[in-house]
Amino acid sequence: MKILHINTYDQGGAAIAAIRLHKALLEQGIDSSMLFLNKTNYYLPASFPYIEISKKRPKFLSRQINRLENKINPKETQLECNKLKLQNKIKGFEMFTFNTTDFDITNQSLLQDSDIIHLHYIAGFVDYKVFKKLRKPVIWTLHDMNPFTGGCHYSSGCERFKSDCKDCPQLIGTINKNNSFEDQCYKKNFLSNISPIITAPSAWLNTCSSQSTLFQNFQSFLIPYSLDVSIFKPLDKKFCRQVLNLPDDKIILLFVSDFIDNKRKGFDLLTNSLTQTKLHNIHICAIGNSNKELEKHNALTLLGRVADERIMAMAYSAADVFVLPSREDNLPNVILESLACGTPVIAFQVGGMPDVLKTGFNGILVKELTSESLSKSLDDFLEGKYKFNGNEISENARQKFSPSIQAGRYITLYQNMMTS
Repeated sequence: MKILHINTYDQGGAAIAAIRLHKALLEQGIDSSMLFLNKTNYYLPASFPYIEISKKRPKFLSRQINRLENKINPKETQLECNKLKLQNKIKGFEMFTFNTTDFDITNQSLLQDSDIIHLHYIAGFVDYKVFKKLRKPVIWTLHDMNPFTGGCHYSSGCERFKSDCKDCPQLIGTINKNNSFEDQCYKKNFLSNISPIITAPSAWLNTCSSQSTLFQNFQSFLIPYSLDVSIFKPLDKKFCRQVLNLPDDKIILLFVSDFIDNKRKGFDLLTNSLTQTKLHNIHICAIGNSNKELEKHNALTLLGRVADERIMAMAYSAADVFVLPSREDNLPNVILESLACGTPVIAFQVGGMPDVLKTGFNGILVKELTSESLSKSLDDFLEGKYKFNGNEISENARQKFSPSIQAGRYITLYQNMMTS
């Protein structure tokens, strides 16, 4: 049984989740491989970059002929065309991607040799038209909403994905705000050629998928992410603070996001809430890409982007609490990582947060999506309203999100797909 995982990148949240599953399957003796459009990690076992297959020309001639053809008759790439569709898009929303690409995964030998195709984050890589040629079972793990929308990755409360994605609020200002409707129709046309099994890491995303016009007729399962329990575990707090140059006499709040000023991740809600808290002996440790403005804050340590999981484990252990004020989210890897390190989490009651957080045991669920409500929950934490046991939090997370449990559930699905 050969499984091929397909993901656009080998970095980022979706890639981390996919890679962890891949490694867990290898540990279980499953023949698992990964295919990336953009590959930078050459130490990952059984992982490969997408290979451009030329028009049946000798390899040594392909590049020169392609360049000559493009000089004589310049072609716009599909990526360039898609960018034009998004010109003048209003700010404040998550990324938006159209389905059409310049790539054809069906000519990859890895895919041809595989028994089951496991799709992950495929935006900008897999064009839905390949489903017309694909003759293999497909399982699709959702990492955001994009597979079943007209282009958005998070809908910001819009529910047009349940019908037709017309008049997209995220495309206001662009040349055609109904490009989302056209893209959804494009997807629907080619999805009629396959019947993938859908998996989602959170109940929220699983429900959205089941209610969408594109995926509502597909079989779906809820399977949470996993994490490396040998790395994410409680570490000595004082030592971790020394290594990361964090103050020893402050209450450390940790915030993590690929881009700190991403509105969806809610850093602004966190900073606004801190102006309303009763206690002021607080220091923020922020991980992720940031702008120059953030560097002016005195009670803030910016660690930048951290790729090393061992450093991330130290950051969780150094913190007193991890604050995840996302306005909309799936089941971020970071919430599982923090809990496995024994650090409680404060988050809004959105997305996958209610799946894993229990107020008073491993964190606090904030019911209202406002900085005032977040401030109240921070006060409850800072004043010791709840007594958190780091070891219990860690043990609970490490048992629930063990790689072997996640791999076992997928192996059962794979086996059923092979025999059906």
